[in-house]
Amino acid sequence: VDPRALAAVRISVGLLVLADLAIRAGHLTAFYTDAGAMPRALVADLYPGLAALSLHALSGAAWFQAVLFGLAGLAAVALALGYRTRLATAASLVLLVSLHARNPLLLNAGDSVLRRLLFWGLFLPLGGRWSVDALRSAGGSTAGRNGAGTTGHGRVASVASAALLVQMVVVYAANGLFKLRGDSWLAGDGTRIALGLDQLTTGLGSALAEFPALLGLFDRLWLGLLVTSVLLVVFTGWARAVFAGLFVGMHLGMALALELGVFPLVSVAGLLAFLP
Repeated sequence: VDPRALAAVRISVGLLVLADLAIRAGHLTAFYTDAGAMPRALVADLYPGLAALSLHALSGAAWFQAVLFGLAGLAAVALALGYRTRLATAASLVLLVSLHARNPLLLNAGDSVLRRLLFWGLFLPLGGRWSVDALRSAGGSTAGRNGAGTTGHGRVASVASAALLVQMVVVYAANGLFKLRGDSWLAGDGTRIALGLDQLTTGLGSALAEFPALLGLFDRLWLGLLVTSVLLVVFTGWARAVFAGLFVGMHLGMALALELGVFPLVSVAGLLAFLP
């Protein structure tokens, strides 16, 4: 992985954690306090294992949740800036896991990917480039700035860098296998069905729904990308970048057509690691 790509991942993840916190803060009382739809007693009853992982479950008061949201926001800003990057990454991960464990009913696959990006980031030199940490260590050696695992070509090669890439492929491949098990995507109806969910569809999504032939093309393109996603780690250089760009384009299309929060953008952040 190129150290600059890791820097782009770091900045993106920090901003996405901030955006996610802002969205969730709009429903802080309803979803994260004892006065809302998921009081702590109910979480402990339904998800006893998860409840034990949540700092947010220590109190059901709104002020307590607001303090933890504020701390998570500060950690996310530090992460985006690359200030004490490893500490900021660890704090962001701990507080994100805690928040997710407080109300599991609000989670989707994007939340899982976001947690994994932070986890593998703990073992990667996320602050090696474009960061406050890099500026502070500008007088050190290149190896010192980029961190352990950096090759003579300036790339980061380690178990963690491999895991960062492979996890994205696993997500896409599993998604592709799931779609192949049904009939909707093979028949070219998957996108049409998704855009039929009125509570999620944007104005652009509603307009696209009027063109079934185009939706069928999107279905086959997306399914083709998913089942060939292993090429993300087979290709190198600009071939890999172009192939990753196809995934990015599809995710941005999803973000414009469906109200999915930060979910599509989390995937885009993960794909940045594939850029040379």
